[in-house]
Amino acid sequence: MSKGFVQVLIILAVVALLGVGGYVYLKKKDIFKPVESQKLKQSLGEVKKYNDESGFSFNYFSKFSVEDATPANSAVYYSLLEVGSKSYPEGKVTIGVKDTKYESIEDWLKKDPEAPKNTSLVGATSLSGFPAKQYSYEVSSQKYAKIAAIDKGILYEITYLADLPVFEELAGNITSSFTVLGESQNSPESASQSSSATSSDDAVYETEEVVE
Repeated sequence: MSKGFVQVLIILAVVALLGVGGYVYLKKKDIFKPVESQKLKQSLGEVKKYNDESGFSFNYFSKFSVEDATPANSAVYYSLLEVGSKSYPEGKVTIGVKDTKYESIEDWLKKDPEAPKNTSLVGATSLSGFPAKQYSYEVSSQKYAKIAAIDKGILYEITYLADLPVFEELAGNITSSFTVLGESQNSPESASQSSSATSSDDAVYETEEVVE
């Protein structure tokens, strides 16, 4: 057997080994992610349900608690909630539901001075069956993610620290389970629809005014 032929066989064997090794690595990588995600979910505790009196609900993990941060006497917010844990002091997930005069998220981002600036569109999802969009942005070098939707004059926001698996998992749980309770008399939808209604027979009908 010639020396050149042996060298060719050695090269082919090395290529084959590299191919098998790469395949095994990729398979391990594919399996690793869901296993790690499952471990993370288990470490965050049982799934609990939160019902807000303004007419929406969502699921969260028992290792976290929900605090009402709604501004007192707010003419805009129906609800402002913070979902956090002493075990994860780095941040929290914030859920905001409030009135808006803007008809689209794009319009809100461009014109509302309180909306985040320099956002990048990450993807699309849904909240309680209506379309929502996910954005990323930075504040003081800290990366954030925001899921936002506008439906029937109501702005829904879910904001959390980006690139942290714990908060991504928590926000994903909240987003996927978020439900607007349309039948509730205290729901954002019911409140906005009834804001122009009066009980007087001599009522004067005026153009509905949106409070900013």
